[in-house]
Amino acid sequence: MANEGNASVRHLTIILLVLCGNAWATEERPPLAGVQNWLLLLNSDLEAPVAARIAGSTHDLVVVDHVSSQPGFSADKSFTVVQQLRARPDGGRRLVIAYLNVGQAESYRTYWKKGWRIGKPSWILGADPDGWQDNYPVAFWSKDWKALIAGEGGVLASIQNAGFDGVYLDWIGGFEDSNVLAKAKREGVDARAEMVAWVREVSRAAKARDPGFLIIAQNAAPLLSDAGYVDAIDAVAHEDIWFTGADSGPQGDCPVPRTEAEVGSPEFLASLNGPCRKAYGRDAANAMHFAGEAAIVPMLQRAQAMGKTVFTVDYATEPHNVSAIVSTSRALGFVPFAGARLLKNYVEPN
Repeated sequence: MANEGNASVRHLTIILLVLCGNAWATEERPPLAGVQNWLLLLNSDLEAPVAARIAGSTHDLVVVDHVSSQPGFSADKSFTVVQQLRARPDGGRRLVIAYLNVGQAESYRTYWKKGWRIGKPSWILGADPDGWQDNYPVAFWSKDWKALIAGEGGVLASIQNAGFDGVYLDWIGGFEDSNVLAKAKREGVDARAEMVAWVREVSRAAKARDPGFLIIAQNAAPLLSDAGYVDAIDAVAHEDIWFTGADSGPQGDCPVPRTEAEVGSPEFLASLNGPCRKAYGRDAANAMHFAGEAAIVPMLQRAQAMGKTVFTVDYATEPHNVSAIVSTSRALGFVPFAGARLLKNYVEPN
């Protein structure tokens, strides 16, 4: 009888430990599905006033730069900031996500070596097609590039060591870049298939270290038709669904055509203000030249139906445009963000 009683106590103890463990895990890393408001703030060095403002906000999730990957910042700067940003003023826990460009090399990162330039090493392929300075599309299937990002001691590992809850993967759509496509053709590889494999590799490497680590993929909506790709990510974010901005032009509030029929139509062109109209005429690759909602939303809903959280990113600051973005996105079950395109200033929860 004594042995049976001891066994019962042990079983009860195990159950309580499991239950408590689950509760602690939830407290340590809130569920992604519970995110209602989020902040995308990339062009910031997260100095004390900015970090304090984020920490004091009601944002459930923030995407910021891993500043310790830039020269001139201490190795523990990101860790210190992450700890500060995690704590919400209501006593709860905020998710803190690191930006990670997996399709471009950035010359302002510590991995960049003296003497590197386009063509040296051979996997640095050209200048950013959107005019972002110091960003260079790469042959992302290169073993050297993969080692820099996801290898032992690479950027991904340093992000995890800094305590981030996940990564926000940018330039996944780089498989469509003209320099990338030309390099892929020369090397006999399929750029799209290589990007799917690359995202899966990043996800495997991250989750091998921390199974709960979050993978959020930006743009590249056509890849959502690939089940293996969707399985590798926890969420998808997409820009320019309803409003956009322009390089060296308006920082937002330029409408995106909702349907193919609206693209280039007299009615759509009449809806553009002066700065947006100039940007439209100057850049044929701007989102104003392509259908947004009708083309993108169905692909995002496919991911949503597979249990993935969907974030939307639109560039607008006019209150009536922000309100339209927020209401439309939330009605679809998505989580909206609206702000200026440079992503350098704090934005209040939408």
